[in-house]
Amino acid sequence: MKSLVKFLFMAASAMTLMLFPSCDKDDDGGSAGGFDVHVPSFVKGTTPIRVDLGVNCDKAPTVTFATEGDALGVVSPVENPEFDTDYVYAGEPIDASFVNGRATATFWYIPLTPGNHAVTFTVNYTQNGAAKTGTNRKVLKVSDASNGGFYPEAVGAGMYYFSFRNELDKYKFGCDFSIRFVSINGETEPAPFDIVMSQGANNEVVMAKDIFYPFRAEKWSEDWQDWIDGDGMVVREVSGAITMKLILRDNYNRCRDVAINTDAEGNLTSCLASDYYLWPRDYEK
Repeated sequence: MKSLVKFLFMAASAMTLMLFPSCDKDDDGGSAGGFDVHVPSFVKGTTPIRVDLGVNCDKAPTVTFATEGDALGVVSPVENPEFDTDYVYAGEPIDASFVNGRATATFWYIPLTPGNHAVTFTVNYTQNGAAKTGTNRKVLKVSDASNGGFYPEAVGAGMYYFSFRNELDKYKFGCDFSIRFVSINGETEPAPFDIVMSQGANNEVVMAKDIFYPFRAEKWSEDWQDWIDGDGMVVREVSGAITMKLILRDNYNRCRDVAINTDAEGNLTSCLASDYYLWPRDYEK
């Protein structure tokens, strides 16, 4: 009888533990420093990686991330960001909710450079008056697959008319980008040059200063064996050889500076694109 009572008591205790999870102040509420990083089996540049944070603490913590080497990445508050999403950069605080002694956060880390990509998430907090730090370091294998970057190649048709291609080997296409005017031969006001940009089949705009304009790059068509369906831009009030500088920016605040050079008749002679950098943090005027 005593054995039966003991067994029933142990079973009831186990059930109680299952129904009422621990609220111990030393529980970090997740793996590797309080962070759960949900890395998919395949990662390319622009793949959103969900990160969940949960720590028990005395007050709202400070949450940040850092990358190593030349790796670039941003944190997004939403899984599917858009051009004007309010991103968080390395070293900047990431928003976390703090309710009844528990801090939680869900955000998405987006790697923006290919190769071995190291990122560390850090939370600094106090627990029962003691300062604590939780970290989770991941080394991502980031592919340079389609839509993982963008690859601007200007194409000239003479008379200062330009379009862009955004593919490698005609099949590996880049992600969408927008264009902002910087200068022509050192002049930073676009209005005197009357630069007209097409926006789809039936619309066009005159470029103004300090505005990013969506731009469709040409795509390779197997049917037509040609590049089709791209927007174009023409500089209508200019003469002689020019150097036109532009900023190309994708939906993740990743930018490349582009310099287009022409001869005296407006024929394209070269197009040079910089390495990636983050807008506006790394932009140098």
